[in-house]
Amino acid sequence: MLRFVLRRLGSSALLLFFVLTATFFLIHLAPGEPLRLFDNPWMTADKRQELRQLYGLDRPITQQYFSWLSAVLRGEWGYSIALERPAFDVLKERLPNTALLVIAGVTVEHVVGLLLGLVAAVRAGSLIDRQIRILSLLLFSLPIFCLALVAIELLAVRWQIFPINQMWSDQADQLPFVARLLDLLHHLALPSLILGFARCGAVVRFVRNGLLDVMGKDYIRTARAKGLSPSRVLWVHALRNALIPLVQRFGVALPILLSGSLIIEVMFSWPGVGLAVFQAISQRDYPVVLASTALAGAMVVLGSLMADVLQAWLDPRVRDAI
Repeated sequence: MLRFVLRRLGSSALLLFFVLTATFFLIHLAPGEPLRLFDNPWMTADKRQELRQLYGLDRPITQQYFSWLSAVLRGEWGYSIALERPAFDVLKERLPNTALLVIAGVTVEHVVGLLLGLVAAVRAGSLIDRQIRILSLLLFSLPIFCLALVAIELLAVRWQIFPINQMWSDQADQLPFVARLLDLLHHLALPSLILGFARCGAVVRFVRNGLLDVMGKDYIRTARAKGLSPSRVLWVHALRNALIPLVQRFGVALPILLSGSLIIEVMFSWPGVGLAVFQAISQRDYPVVLASTALAGAMVVLGSLMADVLQAWLDPRVRDAI
């Protein structure tokens, strides 16, 4: 297992290097440059050239690349041009906010998807099964920003059940701990529900199809013949094997979930990594864009590796092959 993990980490590091290299050249070749943030009628040509030299933008792109690469190998990701702070510090202070949103979204996605998939599989062919399949297809096909717009209009604007933006209310830092926690959960509820429901359609179909496939296997018939209760057969014997395709999906689903988190953060002004990346792209803040690409790539690698380890734990055949 250790050899497998090390081999995966090595290949993932090489892939991440190529992704970062491609990102570096693409964002530098895009129209515009970071110095437009400082444009004003009083800036002279000499001052502009001085700024270009300060940030290394006057050098050829290949020199900029090797300078950036040598800094990365030393653990330095450069300074944010817009915020005038280390790029990784900008992301590091916002990462817990994004992690909170993503964890809440993943929880909603899998709890709702698992429950609906179980109901659909147990009631296969019934009216409720058909309704759940139609709902899952709708959620799977609907773009997340459309679902968010509808939810904001109904739940935040018309009925005013949830707040529409930010992570905290005004003056939240002056509230007692319990009240401050409840305020955070109140702000977290709507974006996490949107993020989770937008992705749970695929989970529903994976769980339903996996259970229907597993329930016809010989070991399930053997478990029933031994007199085990239907609930034990379902939860202990069938569900564990039906979840293997869902675990395999986790590593692929993580980058999609991160992109959905970016959209939700922008729409709700949630102070996370996604909002910082959106602002950095708009401002051509190269160091923050590259640092965020590395962070997202590392999270995808970690998610994929976790999926492989969980699959090996669930399926002895995979564990023996590794």
